[in-house]
Amino acid sequence: MTLVGPRPEVATIAQSEGMIDHPRHLVRPGLTGAWQVSDARRFGITAGVAIDSDYVRSLSLAGDIRILVQTPRAVLASCTN
Repeated sequence: MTLVGPRPEVATIAQSEGMIDHPRHLVRPGLTGAWQVSDARRFGITAGVAIDSDYVRSLSLAGDIRILVQTPRAVLASCTN
């Protein structure tokens, strides 16, 4: 596991959604990720898969730093909802 990367999906959900071999699983999972810091985290798995897929296609150190900086705000926002 890394600091930033797509969060792994629960196996039963991944299987039911046909995502066992999804490209977002080609990178190491992280403690935080693009989906977790986005406003779309409130939406379903389809939105999250799209965001994580974009993350995998455009991996960069700058992108990871941006996600790390946004993580505390996302955590606080989820605690107040």
